[in-house]
Amino acid sequence: MKGFLALLLLAAPNLQEILPNKAKPGGIVFLNGSGFGDQQQELQVRFGTAPGRVISAQENKISVQVPWDAPKNCDVTVEQQSQISNKLPFECLPAVRISVDKNPIEPGETTQGHFTVYHSDKPVLIFLNNASPQVVRYPQGDQQMLRTSGGPDNSAHFTIQGVAGNRIYDVDYRWGTRSQEEVEWKLPWHQVQWNQKGGTK
Repeated sequence: MKGFLALLLLAAPNLQEILPNKAKPGGIVFLNGSGFGDQQQELQVRFGTAPGRVISAQENKISVQVPWDAPKNCDVTVEQQSQISNKLPFECLPAVRISVDKNPIEPGETTQGHFTVYHSDKPVLIFLNNASPQVVRYPQGDQQMLRTSGGPDNSAHFTIQGVAGNRIYDVDYRWGTRSQEEVEWKLPWHQVQWNQKGGTK
């Protein structure tokens, strides 16, 4: 009996389903199965070789954040106390991520902001809005439309200039692919339909 219990304790976790099995990097997915335990610090969830951030853990369910460096198509595994589960397939959907070189910045100082598109080589249109005009300004305009470059380095860049020092600033943006016709660029700003932040049409 003791030997049987020892085998159960050493059994690898069993991964039964991922909900949803397609999601954007940075999004939350749920892993259903068994043998996960309830100690999230003892769990590792990998998307390919990229580790996801475990949000919560129960014996039969894990919530985890999809890592930004996960491959577009990959296998997900759960490791618990050196025991590795079976693999289930997962697909990362296209997503946009913003980064800035420096935050905060001093008055008059400039830095660069970057939009990077993951898991798609198609150009997308970024609707960019300065969410902290009392802290920073954008020399090209506090409301802009940027198009990413497409291809393997699918990105767009913009300049940020400091107005008030030692304060964290924020950027508001929407993105989509529908606005690639020239007429969309001519619309007055208030007529442009924005998606939810990070969403796509």
